[in-house]
Amino acid sequence: MGRVRIVDPDTERPPETAGLPVFDRVVWAGGVAGQGAPGEGPSGARTLAERVSAGSASGDGPTGEHAPGGGASWEGAAGHGAFVGVLRLPFEMRARSRLRARLVEGGEVALVLPRGTVLRGGALVAGAHGCLRIEAADEDIVTVRAAHPIALARAAYHLGNRHVPVQVLHDALMFGYDAVLVDMLVRMGVRTQRGWAPFEPEAGAYGSADAHGHSAGHGH
Repeated sequence: MGRVRIVDPDTERPPETAGLPVFDRVVWAGGVAGQGAPGEGPSGARTLAERVSAGSASGDGPTGEHAPGGGASWEGAAGHGAFVGVLRLPFEMRARSRLRARLVEGGEVALVLPRGTVLRGGALVAGAHGCLRIEAADEDIVTVRAAHPIALARAAYHLGNRHVPVQVLHDALMFGYDAVLVDMLVRMGVRTQRGWAPFEPEAGAYGSADAHGHSAGHGH
C-alpha cells in the first residue's frame, strides 16, 4: 500500500463506461488535503457542493488567484447542473484520467478526464448529469518528523531518491506505508508514526499520466 501506481492508458485497458453517467471536466481543482476555501476548513468543499446543488453561489468563496489550486471560482461552479454525489477515492485512483467508481451515496459513475489530470480533495467535476465532489479517502500512511529541519530534509532526500510520492507538511512528511522505508528512516534517527489520513503528495513528478511510482529498492 506504500506505493502509488499511476495507470498508463497506453498499456492498460480503460474501464468499461458504457451506460454510466460520464463526468468529463474539472469545475474546481480542489485544495491540499481535501480542504475547501481558506477559513472554511475541511467542510468548505461540501459547502460549495451544497451551493451547486441549490443552483446558486453566494460569491463569498475564493476567486481567481485566491482559489486553491488555481481552480474555478464559486460563481464558476454554478450552472453545471444538480449536485449528484460524492466520490471518495485514494490518491492512486484520483490520478487516473479514466475511472469507473461507486458514489458514497451508491450508484456507479465514470470519469473521463484529460490525460494527466490529478484530482485533489474537494475538487468538483461536471458532466451532462450534473456535478460531483471528490473526497480524498483515508489511506495507510506514515508521518515523519525530526528534531531538526536538516534531519527532515535528509529524510525527504532519501525518499525522493527512491521515487516515493511524498506529501510535504509544515513540519513533517507523509508517504504511503512501506515497512522497508520505515526501517530506513528509523535507522536515520527520525520519528515515524503510522496512521490513516487523506494523502495529497506533491504534484511535480506525478502530475502526468506517464509518471510511475517505483519501489523502495529502486534508489539511484
